[in-house]
Amino acid sequence: MTSNQQRAVAMAQRILDEWEAPHEVNDADWSLLLLAAGLNNFRSLPLTVAARVLDRYERHAGYFAIATRPRLDPSHAAHDRHSEAVFSWIRA
Repeated sequence: MTSNQQRAVAMAQRILDEWEAPHEVNDADWSLLLLAAGLNNFRSLPLTVAARVLDRYERHAGYFAIATRPRLDPSHAAHDRHSEAVFSWIRA
């Protein structure tokens, strides 16, 4: 998980737990929350944005899908012809 993904989840949790007032979030952080929530409306309701961020985090969807992709492991590729071809190309 990247530091921005962690930041988005932490901010969303603070907003939902009322530890951070939505009007205290700066524009850059609000843009990050909108990105993580999959929204493009700057006037979205803060509680809705925070809830969507956490929902997408739990489902590993959208902005959080990249963080959950497993790394390729050559030791497991021997049984898969396509994976073996990929690893032989990487090793070359």
